[in-house]
Amino acid sequence: GDTYNYSPPLYDQISEAVLIDVCDVVRAKTFESMKLIYKMKLPVSLNKSRNGASSNYVVNKIVVVITLYRGKRLISFKTTVENHSKDQKLRVGFATNRAEESYGDTAFDLIKRSTLREKKLDVLKNQEAVMNQYPTYSSVMVNEHQIVHRGMQEYEVDSYKGRDYIYLTMIRSVGWLSRRDLRTRGNGAGPGFATPEAQCLGTYEFEYGLVLGKDHHSLNNAKTMRQRILTQQSYLLKDEKSLFYQTSEVIAFSSFIQKEEDSFDIRMFNPTLEEQSTVLNFGFEIAGLEEIDFRRSIKAEYSPSTQVTISFKPKQIKTLRVRRK
Repeated sequence: GDTYNYSPPLYDQISEAVLIDVCDVVRAKTFESMKLIYKMKLPVSLNKSRNGASSNYVVNKIVVVITLYRGKRLISFKTTVENHSKDQKLRVGFATNRAEESYGDTAFDLIKRSTLREKKLDVLKNQEAVMNQYPTYSSVMVNEHQIVHRGMQEYEVDSYKGRDYIYLTMIRSVGWLSRRDLRTRGNGAGPGFATPEAQCLGTYEFEYGLVLGKDHHSLNNAKTMRQRILTQQSYLLKDEKSLFYQTSEVIAFSSFIQKEEDSFDIRMFNPTLEEQSTVLNFGFEIAGLEEIDFRRSIKAEYSPSTQVTISFKPKQIKTLRVRRK
């Protein structure tokens, strides 16, 4: 493939990682974890004609640390890959029941995608094949599964050995910015020059997690990937103190930013087609709370309280300015 498209070779080859060791099992009061070590034998690159795999092989080492934290439903994965292979696509897959649809998030929405079963990979000149890979900002929801991730922004639901899997793309090793000989694109997508650094040789780390059960799905679950989970080092348990939290599993918290001293903005959105509401709880006394637009004009004012109910219309985005006492 290239950086604009994915094009499997005519004689594609699939390699599977093999588990070789389970070690470093930790059972503590606030978390439990273990380390899984895999090896993956795969071709060193495409062959010279670019229609199949090279006859030379390399071995990639893959280390996966799985962690469960007390009080959180997230199964956390941190994967380290030592990649020695070129022209390849490395994915991690979670088995699921047959899935004809999936949901991938964008910055302010949740998009429904259909699973493409019949794929036409070879197209005519100046045409482009419809592919089954979709973008994801931080979360994928399929059946009872929600997969959250940090920066793994391509996913696919596909069948493998008679069962559907949810795949997240880890590495796409490509050697050209654009090519004119791809099966899935009947012409180039840009200038055709070599990009050897895009082969992604070396060591890479990936963070992702799994939440099971539709009742526990929320776009806010992905925030765990961006804010490190802290475990107490003391033997004393202490009450948590938070800047703010909200009660809805539906309303998504996108970001917050400090604009000036004793003031910060919270951005939230409703990804559904129905009206929704949430309760904002603050861990401090506030002097004021307003809804503002992108020009910083005030659209609505709320009573200054440590608990405030915020309502959202379908697909609505709101920016809330909080002023501290």
